[in-house]
Amino acid sequence: MMQKLYTYACFEWLQEPQFMGELGYESLRGSDSYSFRFDDEWLRKHGELFISADLRNFPGWLY
Repeated sequence: MMQKLYTYACFEWLQEPQFMGELGYESLRGSDSYSFRFDDEWLRKHGELFISADLRNFPGWLY
């Protein structure tokens, strides 16, 4: 079963923290798997902002 952690952006230029997406974790047969899914609204507002070179800005789960 995948465990999820909701992530929020709290940058100085934001007036208040904003929901950014979900970080997922799952362990299957002794192998750890991590994923991330950006929130659609976050991408509409801030899609030009790249948080990490590893996280491409598109909706859906990234593994």
